[in-house]
Amino acid sequence: METKFALWDFDKTLVLAERADESSEDVENDEGFGWRHGVREALAAMVGEKRKYSHVITSASSTSRILKLLEMTDFEAYFPSFHVFGAEFVQGNGGKDYDKVRRELKLTRGEAAARMVVIGDDQFDDERKFGQDMPYNLPILFIKQPYGYRYDAQTVNLILQHLEHRNPENLTAAFKKTFNENRRVKLDGLEFSLDFVENRGIVVPVVHEIYADPEKYKKPIIPFD
Repeated sequence: METKFALWDFDKTLVLAERADESSEDVENDEGFGWRHGVREALAAMVGEKRKYSHVITSASSTSRILKLLEMTDFEAYFPSFHVFGAEFVQGNGGKDYDKVRRELKLTRGEAAARMVVIGDDQFDDERKFGQDMPYNLPILFIKQPYGYRYDAQTVNLILQHLEHRNPENLTAAFKKTFNENRRVKLDGLEFSLDFVENRGIVVPVVHEIYADPEKYKKPIIPFD
């Protein structure tokens, strides 16, 4: 099985890190910082030989800030420095340039559609325009979970596992097969919708409208000590 790539947004998807000074790059001054509950377990579950994911960060924050954070919290094993793409690399024309990341990962566009997934917290901004996490130049799977940091990261893992049962080697093919079976999926305490959404001429497979039972999945962040 070829390696798949999970492209994680950072702030409000993997972590909550409210900075008192938005211009500061000093991680030590972050207030209310915490990792999303269950992140370590979800990341570990995805990297095994049976599923074979490699984790990538694509963020509007600076690469240096993210690397400091990973080093301080012992998450470097999941996100090696060459898989961390901060704002200075990934920011494109009104969104994140996932096609640039694809080239860095040495994938063709067809391979990217089969083996890349974006996990982020926004699809639309306040004016109903597409947000920065939504793919705009590459037709790759997008899992949109607003306020994802409030919920156990296992929710993302369960969605991907459900799709992988349809096709473990091609995420777009897995999405299409699931979409043709049922556009609203209901699991144990977890529901989500599947749609194809056009963004600047690119048709993106999107998992959205995620409902996670708060009694089962809503969890506090894990504070940074």
